[in-house]
Amino acid sequence: RLYPFYRFSNVRSISLEHLYSLEKLDRLIDDFPRLPHLTDLQLHRCVIQADQQSILSLMNKIWSLPQLTNLHLGISFDNHNHF
Repeated sequence: RLYPFYRFSNVRSISLEHLYSLEKLDRLIDDFPRLPHLTDLQLHRCVIQADQQSILSLMNKIWSLPQLTNLHLGISFDNHNHF
């Protein structure tokens, strides 16, 4: 279970690394609008398997963060199934 970020109401910067689950990343980003001081978001070395619509939804959530001024997206999106 992920600890909700919104409990850290004064956080200004978040840096996350090695995320591999779209669902977990999506839940984390859903908390970000409740962080009124968040200006810096860094995502490093993340590989997410997702379809185009899910990627678009994720990007829209990030771009709609009102106070965000600094963003690093180190995300590779994999939309291929591996057997």
